[in-house]
Amino acid sequence: MTLEQALSDIGKWVWSVLYKWKVVFIGILMGFVVVMSLDKEDRRDNYLPCSTASILEPCLLEEERNIIIPLSKKVRKFLHTRAGEYDCGVAVTERHVTFHELIEIFSQEWNIEITRNDTKILFHLFLYNQHWGVSIFGPDGSLISDYMQGFTESCRMESTKPKKELLCRVNEWMMAIWRSIKVVITVLLLIILIVVSIRYYILKRKKDKEALYIMIEAIIEILRAHYRKSQNDKKLLPYVAIEHVRDMLIPPSERRKKQSVWDKAVKWMATQESRVRVETRKIAGEDFAVWRWIQAEPPPTEEPDSAWPGKAFEDYPPGLASKLAPPVGTPSPCIRIKNMFEPVRRMDESQISDIRNAVLEKCKSIGNVLHIYVDKRSTHGCVYFKMESLNTALSAYKVLHGSWFKGRLITSKYIPESKYYKWFPQAALANIPLKS
Repeated sequence: MTLEQALSDIGKWVWSVLYKWKVVFIGILMGFVVVMSLDKEDRRDNYLPCSTASILEPCLLEEERNIIIPLSKKVRKFLHTRAGEYDCGVAVTERHVTFHELIEIFSQEWNIEITRNDTKILFHLFLYNQHWGVSIFGPDGSLISDYMQGFTESCRMESTKPKKELLCRVNEWMMAIWRSIKVVITVLLLIILIVVSIRYYILKRKKDKEALYIMIEAIIEILRAHYRKSQNDKKLLPYVAIEHVRDMLIPPSERRKKQSVWDKAVKWMATQESRVRVETRKIAGEDFAVWRWIQAEPPPTEEPDSAWPGKAFEDYPPGLASKLAPPVGTPSPCIRIKNMFEPVRRMDESQISDIRNAVLEKCKSIGNVLHIYVDKRSTHGCVYFKMESLNTALSAYKVLHGSWFKGRLITSKYIPESKYYKWFPQAALANIPLKS
């Protein structure tokens, strides 16, 4: 490639970029022109020529301007330097200077004589040229913005554009950076504190919830065990005082600490537990709030250790049983069964494995299970599984629906395959029978 071709290609590329972004470039150019024009208009020096001044406005003759303009530049430089030294901590007691002090300083340090008329002209020049960076304040400290407010030698001048040494500017930049770093560190610490507080709150809430479910499970076990004893011992009352259950579960030394958990458990039992009824009974001559276990126990079985003791509706006539336990959903190879476990504590892998194996064992004589999932987060104790065919699913549904499992009544529902595969994509390709 020759130099001419390279330059031609570069020119084409630049032109394409300019053409593609022409609107942006035109906008930037127009903005620059507007800013420059405004800046130029704002910074146009006004030396108060008499030809443009009104009768009431101050003006300068040509010979006056030749004297006062160089003086105004020296005064501005002096004020900018003085303000910079004051801001940087140099030995300057005041940032401002009065017109009277200005006359003395210029006379003593530079042997420049400034008359009262000169200070009055400077007063007017600074008011009409705000872009010079000199503000004028009255003796009372109020800002003067108009020459009609009056001039006295006690008026103060102060620079708004301090001139600072390089070391001072570097120090200010470092301090500004340090302040920014402190702000960032403070914000980060605040964010960390908020995150830690939220995490602590979440963990504490989770811990309290686990403690609540453990308490509820213990209460249920006591009530179930008391109910079974009362069935065999007719002298034993079929209910238990709520306070007596508390005393059995919580040692006296921990009752104050666990009072909150206990109150929540009592409320939960009254509103969420359908197997327990709250009553008021007289015990030893006193009225007590009591819990009574009202769930029917599963039928006896010849295998006391079996997890599947029987069906809830098998003793009913066939017509009535079908009305009490009708099929739920359109028949499908995919089934959901509920109430397989108590939703009261976090499940470990061994518990999940036991439930999984119990379902596989129950379905072993019916057909092959290709996929199974134990929803340990379910509040209804749900287990999902897929049979190898629709016929085996129909048989599994018939066997499981209305069965007892460890004292809990199991209900079943067909799940459409499309929905099941959406929940469990891996189940669509499952074709290997599972074993317990």
